[in-house]
Amino acid sequence: MPLNKAGFPIKRTYVPWHNMGTDVSDCTESKFVIHKAGLNWWVGMEPAFALVREDTGCKSYQAVDGCRFSLRFDAKDVSGTVLGAVGGGFIPAQNKDTFAVFDGLSSHGLVFERAGEFHGGRQVWMVARLGDGFVPVGNGCIQGYLVLRNHHDGSGSLEVQFVPMDVETQTCIALPIPGQTQHIRFRHAHSLKKRTDKASLDVLSSAESYLDANLAALRSMEAVRMGDAMVGSLLLKMFPDAVGLRPSGVPLEARSNIHGQFRDSDNRTAVDMWIAICGHLDHNRADAIRAGRAQPPRMASILWGKRSVHRARLGRILIRDLQDDPATDFKMP
Repeated sequence: MPLNKAGFPIKRTYVPWHNMGTDVSDCTESKFVIHKAGLNWWVGMEPAFALVREDTGCKSYQAVDGCRFSLRFDAKDVSGTVLGAVGGGFIPAQNKDTFAVFDGLSSHGLVFERAGEFHGGRQVWMVARLGDGFVPVGNGCIQGYLVLRNHHDGSGSLEVQFVPMDVETQTCIALPIPGQTQHIRFRHAHSLKKRTDKASLDVLSSAESYLDANLAALRSMEAVRMGDAMVGSLLLKMFPDAVGLRPSGVPLEARSNIHGQFRDSDNRTAVDMWIAICGHLDHNRADAIRAGRAQPPRMASILWGKRSVHRARLGRILIRDLQDDPATDFKMP
């Protein structure tokens, strides 16, 4: 069990990954993950046809150039279920080939955690953590994760995102690091199966580079203590009130929520501030979100969507503010 800086066991405030998908932590290979998570189906391609009315009034079907349909097939559905309309050059990356990218990393301490599908298989995903090591930083304890997502409907490519998580609150605390990328993408192609080993090494190299840089930045922020006045000014920049209106609504709620979490922290450093900000983005109104929204929007928003974009914007504001304040002597590593 991970320990915080004081040497006490860390209590998980939230269920890991919002309890989404299927727990596959007992699986040692991707083929077992696929079977346990119900992803042992395959994707096939069929031509697209358009219904055309002839001059004579008769109707006929004509093939649509440059367009096909991707379909999901399994032992129970041999006729196939349409996943999406894709371009003529689209080549599906099968689940077994996609998840095999992680097989090559098991010797580096990668541990499978959860896997599942969104929108009837249009997207499939898997979460794995990089080893069992936890790094205490500020008031949190950091663990690195890899999140793989593949699109079978043509809406995106195969990608792996690198996610630094606070273990206790299950909060993504990724910072926008100059010169670093938080993800790696692969084009759908026949060659994916042949280059799985290289893809695994590319993922590991990019993940370690970003996660190490993110940790170094958090370490630098750990040395910066923040007073209430500094926090209040920073939060007003991050969550400004609408022009001409009194403080109210979402901005006021955000500032109050984050400031309250920060006051509860032991050291009140910049890294504790960042954890509080990210905790608000990922978990505010958690009960309402859990009750009123389906799994895909929540996970997609936190890792790839609006919340991810919002987190990057707030991270840039925080870093710029710390760098511009001569009293902090903060520098990005």
